[in-house]
Amino acid sequence: MLVNNVGTNIRKPVAESSEAEYETMVGTNQTSAYFLCKMCLPLLRQSTHASVVNVASLAGVRSSGTGVIYAMTKAAMIHMSEAMACEWAAYGIRVNAVAPWMALTPLLEAAVAKDPTQLDAVCEATPLGRLGRAEDTAGAVAFLCMPAAAYMTGQCLAVDGGLAAQGFRGPCVAAHAEKPTAVGRKRKSAE
Repeated sequence: MLVNNVGTNIRKPVAESSEAEYETMVGTNQTSAYFLCKMCLPLLRQSTHASVVNVASLAGVRSSGTGVIYAMTKAAMIHMSEAMACEWAAYGIRVNAVAPWMALTPLLEAAVAKDPTQLDAVCEATPLGRLGRAEDTAGAVAFLCMPAAAYMTGQCLAVDGGLAAQGFRGPCVAAHAEKPTAVGRKRKSAE
């Protein structure tokens, strides 16, 4: 088994993101997983039940408003999983992804340190009414590595409390929202 559980985010809108922040997120979230898969391929080929699970994010499936760069790197990880599953099926290697929603991790705690109440809106928007836990994602990863998932490959399993069914407008979107005027042009929201 290989589990690529890596990720970082710098929650900024595109206009405020630097090239260095872009490179950091792409390198951490996307490039590292690709090259680790590539490096482990000879070992995975030796197994009779090899499984790769890439930990992406719900932000790679639906906009979560937590930044375009993060979203695109996690979407790339999901698509890499799909394409790699097709390519590596000939070796008997299964490749899947999981897409967790917000879980109270040190990365999230740091992101909301100035205003932890913003997580209240996340809980309200999530059908199960709570943030995810590390064990929620770990359970999905474990399942995808088990014989019970032996016929699953190229899939992305959302571990999201039901959020993908309805979506969420996060801080990078809400802070820069524009509202239409009576004549259809957009003006900056005063909120």
